[in-house]
Amino acid sequence: TLDFEITQSYTLTISVSDGKLSATADVTVNVTDVNDNAPTIAPEQAFSVPEDAVNGTAVGTVQASDAETNNLTFSITQGNTGNVFAIGEGTGAITVAGSLDFETAPIYTLKVSVSDGSLSVTADITINVTDVDETATTRKEIAGLLSTLEDTQDGHLQTTGITNAQMKLAALKMESPATAATYKAAIDAIVAVEELTEETIMILQGEIDAITQKITALENAGNAPAGTLQPLKDDLEARKTAQKVLSNGASGLTTELRKITVSEETKTMALRTELNKLSPDWDVILMLISEGADVNAKNNSGRTVLMLSIINGQTAAANALLNVSGIMVNIKDISDNTALMLAVVNDRIATVNALLKVDGIEVNAKNNQSNTALHLAAINGYIAVVEALLKVDDIEVNAKNNAGNTALILAVFFGHTAIVNALLNADGIEVNIIGGDNKTAFDRANDLSDSDDKTATITAIRNAGGKTKAELDRE
Repeated sequence: TLDFEITQSYTLTISVSDGKLSATADVTVNVTDVNDNAPTIAPEQAFSVPEDAVNGTAVGTVQASDAETNNLTFSITQGNTGNVFAIGEGTGAITVAGSLDFETAPIYTLKVSVSDGSLSVTADITINVTDVDETATTRKEIAGLLSTLEDTQDGHLQTTGITNAQMKLAALKMESPATAATYKAAIDAIVAVEELTEETIMILQGEIDAITQKITALENAGNAPAGTLQPLKDDLEARKTAQKVLSNGASGLTTELRKITVSEETKTMALRTELNKLSPDWDVILMLISEGADVNAKNNSGRTVLMLSIINGQTAAANALLNVSGIMVNIKDISDNTALMLAVVNDRIATVNALLKVDGIEVNAKNNQSNTALHLAAINGYIAVVEALLKVDDIEVNAKNNAGNTALILAVFFGHTAIVNALLNADGIEVNIIGGDNKTAFDRANDLSDSDDKTATITAIRNAGGKTKAELDRE
């Protein structure tokens, strides 16, 4: 019996004889592969997953192999009641795709089919749903109660069988990633609420965090929770309005969804907090600004949202901010850098062009080293930025920094030949300004290491009338 998986070729020695003389030769017989082996699935595979696992949570990967090493395709054919699990067609990775409940379905036996394209095999995969203390997580939806609400408008929910004394209010803190299903109960924030009063509202408003506490859950005095209100919009929209569920002491139990107003001052404080984070949440930042936070608020380094969006390469955010009413583009940070300067040093040419179109942009502003945007572009060798700046009518091409150097001298010093040529062709350029160390641009060119760029730079400056300091002194 031939089997490609065991032996791929045979070498036979053939002897031929005429009765007197004989000869031998080796003949190679190659065995070609035929898909005659079905895939195999490792036996008795079982996984566990907590009942509060969110959609997308990894459960486990079905282990399977194929003797012919063909690509395998996985599918769930039976046992997936409610379609609460999904399987990666090409990977066999099982993930959560629906709501799990230990109390109603603690075990799932999934029949998984694995195919190599011609042959297939099935096996039972056991998934154990583990119990979770729901008084702490409280993430189950209140069945049927959300149907009366639209977006984040005020609305009422009705349920029965829970007395006011059993009613508790739980503020939930958002974890990462920021999805509704990853809210976690803050046990120390749970308070009993018996009736809706002005005092109660004020207490809640004082306690609520403008960013992280957005959704509330109902708890049944330490027993199974009555359920959880999930946001009716996407995550960003859900974070815009602080939401609380309150008991108003009515018969049975009526809960009311109310909006908690957060002042612009509070939002601005929250914005400053976000700006000082190592990795700011841009959704939160833009949300706070859209809700009235001061768009020109600064972090501890004196940088605004616009500045940070430029530094972090958030081009879309920067463009959006330029359209916000009241945006101040010429604010300086603690080093006296403007948004334009930061766009220049980070080579954000699209943002540079956008800023140059803003009315009132101060293109010749200087930082604490008296460097302008043009100086910084020349130092860093960003030719596209230099060309954009030179198109501005009132650009000061001969401005000096604290060391006395112009953009031309700096471009020569750092060996940026293309920028040297661009500056030499700029209107109003003064080629023989004496800069730091009493050197002109031509002196700096002579100081360069020998190279074709040095020769080209010297020639370009000389052709533009450039001279050494000594030559100027002799005139």
